[in-house]
Amino acid sequence: MRTATHQVPLLPTVKSVSVILVHYRQTEELLGALANVRKKSPNLDLELVVIDNEGNQRARQRVLESYPEVQWRNAPDNPGFAAAVNFGIAIAKHEWVLLLNPDARLQGPAVETCLSAAENWPGSVDVVGCRHVNRDGSFQRSAFPKASWPGPLAALANQPLARPFLRRLAPVALAAKLPETAKTQQSLTHVTEAVQGSFLLTRRQTARQIGGFDDDYFLYCEEIDFCHRIGKSGGTVLFCAEACVTHGGDTRRHSLNRQQQGAISEDLFVWKRLGAGGYALYLLLRYGNLLGASLCWPWLDADNRARVRRHRKSWRPGDWRHLAIPFLFGRSPGSSGSSLRLH
Repeated sequence: MRTATHQVPLLPTVKSVSVILVHYRQTEELLGALANVRKKSPNLDLELVVIDNEGNQRARQRVLESYPEVQWRNAPDNPGFAAAVNFGIAIAKHEWVLLLNPDARLQGPAVETCLSAAENWPGSVDVVGCRHVNRDGSFQRSAFPKASWPGPLAALANQPLARPFLRRLAPVALAAKLPETAKTQQSLTHVTEAVQGSFLLTRRQTARQIGGFDDDYFLYCEEIDFCHRIGKSGGTVLFCAEACVTHGGDTRRHSLNRQQQGAISEDLFVWKRLGAGGYALYLLLRYGNLLGASLCWPWLDADNRARVRRHRKSWRPGDWRHLAIPFLFGRSPGSSGSSLRLH
């Protein structure tokens, strides 16, 4: 793994960035994000693009009254985050495109610092992410090595009966999933396999060449899939530790609906990445571990029982979609009635 050996300069050679924000029931957050990105990027020529997945005319009026330079586009019938991003990339004009969540706030000149990191890194960089912290300042995982991706290994690592064996048989792979390992990794600028999508800089041409984001994903895992395809095409994903954003927090942890949507997206990612054989193994391990946990329930401690309950609620082993995932994707943008959209 390569790490930065010099201080990243704050003045990038690239001066223009297209900023894409996807709006859905977060008008106050959106207004705050627009104000923040303009204030924290004084040396950049920003093209501001808002893709509205809600069709909210009141929100449009409020935003354009405050920021008349914003390009506001309505996405048809809430097609999801990935499809909305693709609409934005299609109209973006600048070489670099920033995907920014409405609940993200730049801490200092984060965009400029990331651009400088990309310009000064040996070789061409196609995607740049940065450190995320929660609004209370606590750690938030924002770089994702392959060992942390959804798949058979993750299915094992998240189950109480398998963790003791993984500690002995695959300690390095298991360590990649632990917060303390992520904190150490994210203290240095380095090449990684994926970065968080709430702040993601990408070259417009590279994104278009690989077909943009995969709009089979309604919500979650789309940025991991995007970075995975960037890597397969020979591109480089860089994590910039010198730049930081405050993110609204991982709402998925606190919302059961979001957890269930994330679980379906993880299924889709495993199928697309590993194919039928890998997905079958993934399901076998998930069902097997949940069954084993049920059989061993009297001997599980309180922490493991809580973990099993969380997995049952979010992954829902009785949900028919787990078995039907191979037949559910391939939808067209605008199909909000897709079975991949749960709520």
